[in-house]
Amino acid sequence: NGDVVLVGTEGLQILELRSLEILADWHEDDGFSGVAVISTRNELFTGSKETNNVCRWNVASAACMQSWQTEKPRVRLVRTTPWGDTVLTSAERIFELWRLRAAAPQRLHAFIRSPSRYPYTDKVAALTRDGSGVLLASNEPGDVGVHYLDAASGRVLQTFRGHVAEINAVQLSGDDRHAISASGDGSEKIWALPEIPDSARDAAEWVIATGRNERVT
Repeated sequence: NGDVVLVGTEGLQILELRSLEILADWHEDDGFSGVAVISTRNELFTGSKETNNVCRWNVASAACMQSWQTEKPRVRLVRTTPWGDTVLTSAERIFELWRLRAAAPQRLHAFIRSPSRYPYTDKVAALTRDGSGVLLASNEPGDVGVHYLDAASGRVLQTFRGHVAEINAVQLSGDDRHAISASGDGSEKIWALPEIPDSARDAAEWVIATGRNERVT
């Protein structure tokens, strides 16, 4: 509701804006990166700057309730759905999509960033509210654009071009019908997104990644 703010680098603090009182304070020896907040459940997700650890925190108790490891160290990005059931991470050029279960997170899909096939920057991404779509940005020379992917398969559904400088941020509208992008060229653009087929949304429930773009049912 705008009454508190999350700040920090080596450690994280939640401050009450009017009084600047510290409401929560916790630290990670290797530093945090890619913080994602779920205000509806009073939780946040963090990645480690140096290791491959991802942690799901309870804000009130500052306790790590669930943790798991990405394939590579130095987590650069963590994004989650509003309910925290699906999480997107990137580390050392590998994007991984996770479905959180009670026992242990399941990796749904993984793909390796490369200039030829997946030219995506590993610090800019967004997830649809149901976790069925992923929004990524590419900043390779001659290939600056916003890419909308089917989360279950990694297939690009549509690419949006128009920025002439590096894309710094992407976000989705509350109804997942539009994407918003901001660029170093000084512009912000709004893009209309295509529908994800119902079959693809269903597939996200049973597709499990077993390696590089290899999946089993």
